[in-house]
Amino acid sequence: MEAPLALRRQVRLDLLCDHRATTNDFKAFVASQRYTPSTMGGVFMLCPYVGDELVSAISGDCSKFGRAACETIAGLSTEPKAPKSAAWFVIRSYYAGFYSAHAFLRLFGRTCTNLDGAELVKLKEAASAFGQPPPGKGFYKIKISGNQQNLEFEKLKNSHEDTWATLYKLLGELREAAATVAAPKMSRDKTVQMLSDLRETMSCNGRFENGNYLSFVRNQVQYRFAEQTWYPYGSKTFPPPVTAEEIARSVLEGRYQRLAGSNELVRFINASLEFVQLTLNLIDFSAGRGTSASTHLHRDYRRVRNVYAG
Repeated sequence: MEAPLALRRQVRLDLLCDHRATTNDFKAFVASQRYTPSTMGGVFMLCPYVGDELVSAISGDCSKFGRAACETIAGLSTEPKAPKSAAWFVIRSYYAGFYSAHAFLRLFGRTCTNLDGAELVKLKEAASAFGQPPPGKGFYKIKISGNQQNLEFEKLKNSHEDTWATLYKLLGELREAAATVAAPKMSRDKTVQMLSDLRETMSCNGRFENGNYLSFVRNQVQYRFAEQTWYPYGSKTFPPPVTAEEIARSVLEGRYQRLAGSNELVRFINASLEFVQLTLNLIDFSAGRGTSASTHLHRDYRRVRNVYAG
């Protein structure tokens, strides 16, 4: 699935390219204390001292999750002694999608981040120094303003369900914005349709109002042994028409063709792998726009992509 121009033009390239790689990831930025904490209307906020440090942190996160998605997809395999075994294929497909969701959010100026270690201690110290109520341990959605001057924190509850809910909402926002993006009408229309289809897929046609269909199916397979993916195998999806290894290569090379069929596993696998392919396409586009060899995407992500994409 290739990203149309009207979607690519909404990617926050200012958060990914042309910066000095000074901070490895977002948690390192939080631990640096190089920001001013404040609270407005009950919303905890940070204002970075140096924009490049925030840019580097988001780029590092995007690179990290993009690399994880690549490695997870590359690990898809068929068990020769149990060719109908589908459980780990499903689970790995899900986690590749989940890592892709985190990368996708960062491409558009969002993060979903768990704060619970040394970075939280440093954040509390900074908040106290500025007389602000300190944030508590937990999972946060963080939105970066267009001018990179403010980060708004919102506490969430469930790392998987809330990540998908955040992505689902973002897809809606991107769909609305696509109608007015500076791009040919055909590209705008294609983008609106693509994002609408993604939302339909992630909600399973409205069955999951927060877009956490993939999380639901993975839980059913991993913890409830659903869909006959564990022995005794009964899945009609496996073995697929091509090997798992070929499916992995097709995703990494951007030529995945959805599996035929309409059962739960087929829908799940197509939804997961098409989303991974779309996200990698967007990261590749962003990495290709970087002119500085010191950017995380150009240096670290591209190295992994070159290994797995052939």
